[in-house]
Amino acid sequence: MAPASPGTGDPPLALRGFTTLSLAPGARRTVTITLDPRAFSAWDEAAKAWRVRPGRYRLMVGASAADIRAVRDIEVEAAVGNPQP
Repeated sequence: MAPASPGTGDPPLALRGFTTLSLAPGARRTVTITLDPRAFSAWDEAAKAWRVRPGRYRLMVGASAADIRAVRDIEVEAAVGNPQP
């Protein structure tokens, strides 16, 4: 995952969820990976709390960071409350 407009100190890519599975050649399977609010949060030093950062994010799926096979942009809206650490 990557924010469309990375802030200072943001990594260019970040692993926010994963699963492993084995498939036979040519097989297909639907996989669900749930990302909670913390996946879209950054530490707010002034508030001493995690804060969801609204904005556009790019989700990427692949066998590795060097082998991205699907990409989708999403919009994250402002959240009510704070995710727990």
